[in-house]
Amino acid sequence: MQSATTANNRLGAELFTPQATSGNLKPPRPWLQDFWLWILLVGPLVAPMFAALDLPILKSFADGIYLLGQTVCPKVSMHFMVFGYPMAVCSSCWSAVFGLWTIRLLYGRGGESMGPLSSLSLSPFWARWQNAAITTKLAILAVGFLPWALDVMLWDLRLWASPHTFMMFAGYMGGLVAGAVLLPAAAEMRARSLGSRLV
Repeated sequence: MQSATTANNRLGAELFTPQATSGNLKPPRPWLQDFWLWILLVGPLVAPMFAALDLPILKSFADGIYLLGQTVCPKVSMHFMVFGYPMAVCSSCWSAVFGLWTIRLLYGRGGESMGPLSSLSLSPFWARWQNAAITTKLAILAVGFLPWALDVMLWDLRLWASPHTFMMFAGYMGGLVAGAVLLPAAAEMRARSLGSRLV
């Protein structure tokens, strides 16, 4: 039983190595992951658009999106205005989504990057990153989130009122490091799942 599990894990890992992605065998597209990334990108814009249209049925959806934004966003009052209404999250939260999308494009399905970015030949980098110690990954995650955490903490203490440019920088950095940790890990989980179905 243990040898079968080891074989499954090895098969899944091989499907998502940069060498496998450069050949005929490509990992499956992460449809569910991409769906949520699109929701995170478009959702904060949908709420002000629905509010601006001023239709009762759409207003209910806008209220729901705003409620969700208030639940997850630490600085919801620090938002951009769209169509004369506030976005559902602050500029840091929305910029974090662009950081996630940057990693999505640079990572691709399994380290090969996407589209024209595949010419960057980042497969060796992603292979080294996959093999890096978890403590290294967590340290980079902590450093990347530090500007955002400090910004929110000082803002909560009323010691600092950050401009949108800094908030966008802090959010983008947080999104980059979160994506660098989460998206390859999600690809590895998909590989293991695929490997267990194939064997």
